[in-house]
Amino acid sequence: MNNRFLLASKEIADRFLQNVIFIDDMADKSENDSPQAFNPMVVTKFFASKGKLCTILAPKNSDEFLNYTQLLMKADVIVLDWTLIFQQQASEDLDPEADAPEEEIHGADTLKVIRTLCTDCQKYKLIIVYTGDVNLEEINNAIFQTISDIEGASKGVCEIHLRNTSIFVRAKDDMTYGRFKHLPKFKPFVLSYDMLPEFILEKFTQEVYGLVPNFVLNTLATIRENTSLILSKLSRNLDSAYMGHRIIQDNQSDAKLMLTRVFGDALIDLANTKDKDYQDLVHAWIEECVQEPVLENDKTLSKDILLKLVDPALTIEERITLVGNAGFKGKNLEKYAPRLYTVPERDHENANIEFAKLTHHKNYFRPSSIPPVLSLGTIVMSQNSKKYYVCVQQRCDSVRIKEGVRNFIFLPLIEKGGEHPILTDDGKTLSVDYTSYNIKVFPFKATHGCISAHLNENSEYVFIANKCEADDTDNVEIFRWIVDLKDLHAQRIINTYCAKVYRVGLDESEWLRTQK
Repeated sequence: MNNRFLLASKEIADRFLQNVIFIDDMADKSENDSPQAFNPMVVTKFFASKGKLCTILAPKNSDEFLNYTQLLMKADVIVLDWTLIFQQQASEDLDPEADAPEEEIHGADTLKVIRTLCTDCQKYKLIIVYTGDVNLEEINNAIFQTISDIEGASKGVCEIHLRNTSIFVRAKDDMTYGRFKHLPKFKPFVLSYDMLPEFILEKFTQEVYGLVPNFVLNTLATIRENTSLILSKLSRNLDSAYMGHRIIQDNQSDAKLMLTRVFGDALIDLANTKDKDYQDLVHAWIEECVQEPVLENDKTLSKDILLKLVDPALTIEERITLVGNAGFKGKNLEKYAPRLYTVPERDHENANIEFAKLTHHKNYFRPSSIPPVLSLGTIVMSQNSKKYYVCVQQRCDSVRIKEGVRNFIFLPLIEKGGEHPILTDDGKTLSVDYTSYNIKVFPFKATHGCISAHLNENSEYVFIANKCEADDTDNVEIFRWIVDLKDLHAQRIINTYCAKVYRVGLDESEWLRTQK
């Protein structure tokens, strides 16, 4: 039976993948009768038939090849030759008695490019070393040795995986030389030209195989396909209106932030209006990937129930009844939910933590080159007391500050469970202490109209507060920046605090107060 989820995932990956770049010094020597031969016309034809842009480059020397690195960072898939034998430089520059440098023949330049791609590029990459050599295992080991210090590096047979890169070593198909006659275990790693498009699609799909990645790739493909529509709404006709708005702002960076939010709202609306319904994809994922969970007394909840629970037509009461009728405590659905849809070999506890962070942390991508600014929802930890605080200063009072010191209001955070807990990146669960007498006020010195963090010797962002309103640099308290909460989460904190501050305490008849 076909894996419906895998087929659907391949369709999404195929929609997302657009371009492939080949680097092969033999690309302009297609008639060359050698195991290293490479026919660019045939390769281009096969990729064109699959609707993919295929760029093939044949560098003439090492410098030209290394200069292609920035171009390669833009590609969805990169295919590199291993043995690059470049044309000799002018004869007067060469020592006639010197031996050819061995490392230049055995992948030194390819290793440099792979190292750069794995460390500098933030785009997810699929790299294939497509070689006429037979020593595939040695090539794989050489690549791994070059990048083994990078976080997440792991090695398999003719493949290497990192956090955002997968590398596969494959042989060019030319069996007329009998190169793998005595190496039968490597025959599965030989690819003909016509096999390349499907191989690339399969490997890319395997690396991003999942319900959430499918949503992300499908949305990114939608954005790619609707660039013209986005530009029609955010066109140059708006330039004068934007600049007019900008020059009357006290802090002109506010205008840029607003434009960023308008753009983000446009992308959200596009994703909501253009993307298809994911119900079928969810069903396919449950059928093919999910393991029936063990809940109570070694009893499992069947796939049929798991499929019914994701029916959007069911109310929460109907879902509770459904679980209850299956022999479990329906009222425990909230407790069961985080482990109902388990996938083997996945860290589900960590998944719940990371998903929870995404729902209330504003800072998705770190490290950031832009320093945090102290404002409503900023969470800090005092380096002096090791206590956590959340800033509840309204944003309008956090910007456009005249040079000097301004007081900022904070509520303490305590390490225990409570309503609307907050997770830190280091795994602590914090809750807000709303008692009015525990509120804290710290004065900070403004620069450029705000309180901006700076990096300390440990590459951590910190805010420096004076312990009194006087500008005394010797009397300071240092706060390490932890995270910024999303706007609505931060506003909920201040709303809850205000409600508690404005509660009414009065004396009244206890008989009357206790009447039901």
